[in-house]
Amino acid sequence: MTMKALVLAKKGHPTANFHLKEDVKKPTLGADDKDKTSILIKVVATALNPVDWKMADQGFLTHEYPIVLGCDVAGEVIGVGQDVKRFKVGDKIAAFTPLGTRDCGGFAQYCKCPEELVLHVPEGMPFDKACTLPVGMLTAGLGLFHSMKLPLPSKASGLEDKWLLVWGASSVVGLFCVQLAKACGLKVVATASKRNFELVKTYGADAVFDYHSASVIDDIKAACNDTLTLAFDAVGKVDEAASALNTTQPCMVSSCAGALSKETKNVTFETTMLGDIYLPHSAEKYAALAKDIQEYEKLISTGVVKPPHLTVLNGLDKVVEGLDMLANHKVSGQKLVVSLA
Repeated sequence: MTMKALVLAKKGHPTANFHLKEDVKKPTLGADDKDKTSILIKVVATALNPVDWKMADQGFLTHEYPIVLGCDVAGEVIGVGQDVKRFKVGDKIAAFTPLGTRDCGGFAQYCKCPEELVLHVPEGMPFDKACTLPVGMLTAGLGLFHSMKLPLPSKASGLEDKWLLVWGASSVVGLFCVQLAKACGLKVVATASKRNFELVKTYGADAVFDYHSASVIDDIKAACNDTLTLAFDAVGKVDEAASALNTTQPCMVSSCAGALSKETKNVTFETTMLGDIYLPHSAEKYAALAKDIQEYEKLISTGVVKPPHLTVLNGLDKVVEGLDMLANHKVSGQKLVVSLA
């Protein structure tokens, strides 16, 4: 059987190398070990991420062509491997699918995914909102609970006087970071552009400052009474985030978008990269995320964590347009979603 899919022919600019095809072989579940613990998904909506255009343009984590990209999907389970335990045919799900892996790309009508990093979608949540959850939320969770070693919300206590800085809080990862930190009881100081101040506050930030301001570091320190020891950078401004810390104490910085330019006394830095979670060297991180997946489901179903604002584009043929918007920094405070319905 065949399906419609957006196929990347070769590495290079997305507008030139993606082709919409209607005769792509539909994925199936076989008898190998990976398929035994995988599900087959009918994709209803797929969210766009910066990693998608980077993979297309730079060949990041892509080793063979032609290939179908896309890793942030929501839809319906239409098949399960023989060892799948948490899902059945007909379940509504959202999934982070393996990057650059044949048959797992979300820019298609069907894809498959290992069950471990798949989320049940709460009753009543539309697929276009559900597909915004996996990459953003799991990246934020990986940063806070694994890179920074903070306790999960269900186990957190005594953090009410502790501050976390989220630099770039109006980004999708930033908004999830704010919400997860608040769920742990932390106070959150954030940076964003002025037009996104109210957005970031509605997601829980206690104080928000303009990262364009010459006084932003002093403003952050004043808001926290110069007690800040934790920072998460969502937009590649690691040095700026680290400069707001009180380095007379042990500090922790994590980033999903950059690295510290130099070592700083009392500052520990940890990269947060969700993209390589399926690779062998990330087996420990993968196992930790998989173990926590039901906690994330509970946070979603109870409304403690909510999806970001979104703009919906209709049809797979709109994926390239959306990726071009991301590449040219035309998206702020929202998630781009492509509906296949």
